[in-house]
Parts: sequence; C-alpha cells; structure tokens
Amino acid sequence: MGEGVYSANVWRPKQGTGWKHPEGKCHASVSSGGYYSHMCGKPAKVKCSITSWGRSEGIHEFCGVHDPIRAAARKKARDEKWRAKWDLEEARRAESGRLQRLREAALAAIIQIAAGYNDARGLAQSVLDEHAATGDPTHD
Repeated sequence: MGEGVYSANVWRPKQGTGWKHPEGKCHASVSSGGYYSHMCGKPAKVKCSITSWGRSEGIHEFCGVHDPIRAAARKKARDEKWRAKWDLEEARRAESGRLQRLREAALAAIIQIAAGYNDARGLAQSVLDEHAATGDPTHD
C-alpha cells in the first residue's frame, strides 16, 4: 500500500472524516487485546443514535453484541451481580468482626474468673447479654 492508500477499516487520512465503515456492518471498535483495535465485522441489526462528550455523533449501526442498549442491560445485570457479592462479603466481614469482639470479651471474662472473680455466672451472662444487644439472633 502506498502513501494515503488504506483499507476500508483503517483510519482515513483525511482529517475529521472518522472511520470508514462498510454499509450494513457493525460500527463498534473492538479491542485487539492491547493498544490497537479493529472494527467488528458482524452484520448490523440495529441503528442507534450515539452521543459522545455531550455532542451527537449521528446514527450508527450495531450488531446484536455491540448494541448500546443491550450492552447497557448486560452491564446493569453484571453490576447487580457484583453488588450482591460485595454486600455478602461486607456482611461476612461485619459478622467476623462481631464474633472477634465476642471472643475478646469472653477471653477477658475467663481471665477475670481465673483471677478469682466471685460471680462467674453473672459475668458470663453480662458478656452474653452485651453480645445479644449487638444483634446475635441465636442468643435469647
């Protein structure tokens, strides 16, 4: 290829003309796994108006995979799945912290009892009552 001669899916040399897309093909630019990208070669199924940085870029064609509406729905479902996972992990961390505080309080009570504390039953009950106040459903 000589100077200024490019294939249909490569950046056109004329300033401001953008990508040259074949008719009926998807407009999406797909990552090649690094810095470079290429055009999706699938047949177009939908037409969508595209806005970038607050300005309209016109109506472009997309395949079913790169349709912006379907891609947004997939992203929303993926984000909800991750949010549920993160919420579960946060609940487990909170439970782990609560149990760690109970272990520390129980150890302190055992040390007091071993040192000769007279009301061992009352001390143990106060630790359990304090634990129940923090929201343990297994303790009544």
